[in-house]
Amino acid sequence: RECSEGGQVCQNGKNFLGESDECEWFGNYCRDGQIFEINHGTSIGNNLIGTLPHELAWLPELQSLFVQNNHLRGTIPTEYGRLSKFHTLVASNNLLESPFPESILDGSLMEVIEIEKNKFTGQFPSNITRQLN
Repeated sequence: RECSEGGQVCQNGKNFLGESDECEWFGNYCRDGQIFEINHGTSIGNNLIGTLPHELAWLPELQSLFVQNNHLRGTIPTEYGRLSKFHTLVASNNLLESPFPESILDGSLMEVIEIEKNKFTGQFPSNITRQLN
């Protein structure tokens, strides 16, 4: 099972990052033509390699991002703090690094943050535990 740019993917045979409507891409869930959930994380992953794109912050309806069990590296983009409806980030078991972006906690609705088994070091923002309790 592998998702690759422009190729056939996973179970539904839809193109991923192809020219078709983004709402038809594997792992994207839409309502009224707007992406509200991106799910590219499974118990075995989807073999995604690279970084989390800051462009996801341009999706005003994005509420949930599931990318666990892949090979994503770099940092979580601070731009995700612009997402006013963003409440779930599941990115465990990747290669993500510090710093954790405090901006996604500022005035947000964050309910779930799962980021264990990455390469984070040092302290996390002090308001992360208050935000999630």
